[in-house]
Amino acid sequence: MNNLVVATKSLFREFLLKDALEINDMVIYESKKDFVVNYETNYLDEFISEFIKKNFECPKCKCKYVAIDNINSVHFMDLLNKIDNINRLIMTGANFLRRNQYLKVSKKIKTRLNIHMGDPNYFRGLDSNLWAMLENQKNHPTVTLHHANLNLDTGEVLFQVKSDKTFAETTLQEFIKFEIESAKKCIEKAILIKELTPVDSTFKNKGIYKGAMNSNEKRLAFKNLKAS
Repeated sequence: MNNLVVATKSLFREFLLKDALEINDMVIYESKKDFVVNYETNYLDEFISEFIKKNFECPKCKCKYVAIDNINSVHFMDLLNKIDNINRLIMTGANFLRRNQYLKVSKKIKTRLNIHMGDPNYFRGLDSNLWAMLENQKNHPTVTLHHANLNLDTGEVLFQVKSDKTFAETTLQEFIKFEIESAKKCIEKAILIKELTPVDSTFKNKGIYKGAMNSNEKRLAFKNLKAS
């Protein structure tokens, strides 16, 4: 197998993967987070889905799809052990691999990558672009491809797209479009990478770890975007 992608299922991810993957690849969609996510509303996810429906075509890609509860489950390792060779593991929106599971996966898959919706030198973890948006409207939207090592979002940065516009110069529609198109570029880069991922990298991104942003914080963050 060439590429194994683990993702949260959404129109956003389906659009990212539809052109990048081939019949000998596989997508695993997770259905559960292994941590508490305090979302009071699904406003942004709903907006992204509606935006994609209106602006992008989103047929499924040619490869095989599998559903699991969680990347840290026994089920995930059982699935990996049934596959002879996997060139790359690419994660996008997936759970962070816990230490014991990560060490097992690293023996099976030597190139392990993650697409981070933000700059890990500012914020690591969830909703990183939104945290950057909330902190300072002069920050720039960013999407990053990096090695997925033992520490969350600290692996070496391999490719990064940074908007020319600040958040203050960017409308919500432009922000969503930027994230979609930049994440697609990261997927396209990821499937070309052959270098092996260190189990623990000497390069440490300096960003502060943040969990999921709640809806009140999101509303405050969105006020730092340019009005449509």
